[in-house]
Amino acid sequence: MIRAVLAALLLLSATAAADDEPRIVEYASYEELLGLYAGLGYTMDAWRAGERAVPRVVLAHVPERWRGGVSDEIGTALKKELFFRVLAPLALIVNEAIAA
Repeated sequence: MIRAVLAALLLLSATAAADDEPRIVEYASYEELLGLYAGLGYTMDAWRAGERAVPRVVLAHVPERWRGGVSDEIGTALKKELFFRVLAPLALIVNEAIAA
């Protein structure tokens, strides 16, 4: 069965060495993406507890069904949480590239 996919390109986790190879991980839902973040310790609870490590995870694709279905089914607070968790690694990656 072909699934609609949220593809996350895991560049580097917060504990990975700089020479680690990127890997591509596919997810069928935002819940699975949140599970990836939880497995990396990148959760709201961890952030509130003072853990500021941000894994270098890049969301490579957002399926079309997000706009027409999923985004209507979830609340604004969860949308904001997903938005900031997706954008924080991108901002850090760009900042690190500029600083290098």
